[in-house]
Amino acid sequence: MKIVYNTILFTLLFLATSCDHLEKIDDIKLEISQNIFRNIDNNGGKITVAITSNSEWIIANSADWCIPDKYQGEGNDILTIKILANTKHANRQTNLIISAQGINQTIKISQQKGEVNPDLDKIHYQLPVIFHVLYQNENDINQYIKEDHLKDVLVRANHFYQSEKCGIDINLEFVLATKDKNGTTLPEPGVERVPFNELPIDCEKFMRDNTGKYTSLLWEPNKYINIMVYPFTDSQILGISTFPYSLKDFF
Repeated sequence: MKIVYNTILFTLLFLATSCDHLEKIDDIKLEISQNIFRNIDNNGGKITVAITSNSEWIIANSADWCIPDKYQGEGNDILTIKILANTKHANRQTNLIISAQGINQTIKISQQKGEVNPDLDKIHYQLPVIFHVLYQNENDINQYIKEDHLKDVLVRANHFYQSEKCGIDINLEFVLATKDKNGTTLPEPGVERVPFNELPIDCEKFMRDNTGKYTSLLWEPNKYINIMVYPFTDSQILGISTFPYSLKDFF
């Protein structure tokens, strides 16, 4: 008989706990002001959704072009969703799911396809390159690099940028600069030869120099791609580069 009583007591406790849990679930509130956004402009934009809740909630999204300003919150709030421009020639859609302790709300978003510019394939970009060759001894071919070798470097670089096997051809071509920074025709296209007594150079120090000693050798970066050619103190290093400068608010 004692075993029967214990069993009944356990069952009642279990049911009471379960009912209490169900009551708590039933008490959870999660509502949104709008759940469908159709045909958003292909240029992108922002949409806002008012969330009404008495609980903590989280957001799960499945597209990198649809960016909420927050991924979790508690209680009532305003959710702002940034929609990036659609550059592809196809409509796209995604769902954002807001969850609060087992209750879900789905925001359905669709965006118009991007426009195709029929003249885009006709645009061809040419980026002028200037090789600044630093040397002490013009008879040393490892310092006084021949023009033909520098031309070959550009040929190979263009191959990588224009070959579909290596990526996407974006109609870009590196060309040897024909004019110097003063507008004078270069005797060797794309080459400036600079006598320099301090060779070889530590390339790490060269790149970090803030004194202007080396940066003064550069031509206007907005008009030329500057490539410095000189012997490195560390013969194991073949080359070094930096990321291009970007506007502070670009990213």
